[in-house]
Amino acid sequence: MARLEHFDEGASGEHAFDPMKVRVVGYYRPFPWSRIGSDRTGRTSVERCIRQHCRRHDLGLTRFFVETDSRAKRSLEDRIIGQEVMQQLRKGLADEVIVARPEHIFTSAGSAVASLERWLDEGIGFRCADFFDGSSLHLGPEAQLLNAESLIHGLAALQRSVDYEQSRARVMSRKARGHWTGKTPFGFTLQDGALVEDGDRIERIQKMKSAHRHGRSYRQIAHEFGVSVGTAHRLVKTDLRRLKRMSPNSSQGHEANPPRDS
Repeated sequence: MARLEHFDEGASGEHAFDPMKVRVVGYYRPFPWSRIGSDRTGRTSVERCIRQHCRRHDLGLTRFFVETDSRAKRSLEDRIIGQEVMQQLRKGLADEVIVARPEHIFTSAGSAVASLERWLDEGIGFRCADFFDGSSLHLGPEAQLLNAESLIHGLAALQRSVDYEQSRARVMSRKARGHWTGKTPFGFTLQDGALVEDGDRIERIQKMKSAHRHGRSYRQIAHEFGVSVGTAHRLVKTDLRRLKRMSPNSSQGHEANPPRDS
């Protein structure tokens, strides 16, 4: 069962811990994941968000954990700090786990569904202060039924966020190894991750430039060389000296923003 609660910004005062309150344990795995173990994890703002949510909903926050395990695809139960969180829950020291955002605990929409199913079977509740579009999520034995559309939107947003982070991490990894990360520009081929000058294509660009200097229109050039009019215009305007500076032997090879063939 689940309940969707609006993330209201109204203030409420501090409450002394009441043993009759629902006890929650806070958890935060830094996101983007590259923040894990860094000096700027974003912990302060996340902990503030969780504490505010606990005050609004009269929850007793027992502890707040920050993950240190950088292995992104591991489930909560298999992470270094995540194991401590699950011990708190399974030993009865807390009733529910609370996070600020779904990407702070789950690795994908699929892992979220699988984890939540296991936790509910164990009687462990789950709360998310900002699940989707300013609304919080509460999953637990006594929660009311959640609108399916809201749950789907929230899981879809989680997956988009995770997919973006994984793509960004792959690009950063390729850049760190000196590999090209964009679309291969006209005039080059890609070999072992590096741009290599294609003499035949460079020659084609030179011929297009020559044809334009001799009065040929972009449409005529496009028809002759078998490219679109837009591509003909872009290649004619190409700075070949700039293209050549992108070769692997140049220290500026990955800094330029080359024209692209369409």
